[in-house]
Amino acid sequence: MNQVKQGLLRVMDVEVISAVWRDGHISLRDKNEKVIQQTGTILLATGFKSSMLGKDWLTPVIQSHGLRCAECGYPIVSQSLQ
Repeated sequence: MNQVKQGLLRVMDVEVISAVWRDGHISLRDKNEKVIQQTGTILLATGFKSSMLGKDWLTPVIQSHGLRCAECGYPIVSQSLQ
């Protein structure tokens, strides 16, 4: 997060509907076609709702294997996604 403090990185939590590449820049637009951000580089991350889907089968697996879980209830995976 040091890059955020230095102004080199901007973290945004927005819904992008479209992206347009023009003249070496990417324009991200919302549902009203308003430009949210114009930049040359974008890093995207997706997520999921914190409600636990598959709870009926997943809860017994978590308990039987003693898995550590995040606040949302899902098991925490390793760096190798195990």
